Amino acid sequence: MKKGLVFISGFLLGVICTLPALFFIGKAASSAVNPETGFSYHSGVTLSDRPIVFTESFDFEVIQVVDKGALSLCRSRDGNPGLGICPSYLGATVFIVDDVRNMFYDGQIVKVSEGKKAYQIGIYQYMTKTVKQSL
Repeated sequence: MKKGLVFISGFLLGVICTLPALFFIGKAASSAVNPETGFSYHSGVTLSDRPIVFTESFDFEVIQVVDKGALSLCRSRDGNPGLGICPSYLGATVFIVDDVRNMFYDGQIVKVSEGKKAYQIGIYQYMTKTVKQSL
């Protein structure tokens, strides 16, 4: 009888301690969700007040896949096909938000479809780590 009472009280204490922890975890996770779209963004994304149409480029090359998106380089418009100079992917670096339907991979070329627009929804900030090597 006493063992059953100890088991039940331990179980109830575990539930009581778990509920506040889950509440705070859920609150922290929901703060990263955009209320208008329902998407959650990477912790480095700072959303702007309203989206701005992005007209600098319509082609992007993925340089690194990160959590919830991909870092990409814009295709520059400095090429001249008549002279044999191809535009290069050396433009601005952008963060493409993963919409759960698309999977990104390094080196992938992402093109904005005909009739669609790319929007700048905010700024992405991140820190890089450098590794010092001695010879």
